Amino acid sequence: MLDASSRRACLGAIAESAGSGLGDLLLQGVTLPPLSPAELAERFGAACHIRQGLPIAFHLAAHMDDFGKVLRDNVRIGGDSCGRAMAIGALAGIVFGVPEKFGARLTAG
Repeated sequence: MLDASSRRACLGAIAESAGSGLGDLLLQGVTLPPLSPAELAERFGAACHIRQGLPIAFHLAAHMDDFGKVLRDNVRIGGDSCGRAMAIGALAGIVFGVPEKFGARLTAG
């Protein structure tokens, strides 16, 4: 499991490798202090464009401390929560593991 400092360093390295433009936005997402869902939507926008969704996903991933909370915060932002959820859910699963109750739902059907 990656601690918050290591996670931010990894996300920052990915952002820097993306080059200017998108990379700058990703780096903002990683380096900003924790923002509320409303503040994130106001800062980056909530539409489905990569330049809006990925910085939010990076921000949430950089500051997440609970699997369920990061998923709920993503939905609270509005807009393309489904597109962002692909990145956020994958990163949250790596960091926290998939909670047993979610895994049970997948195998129950």
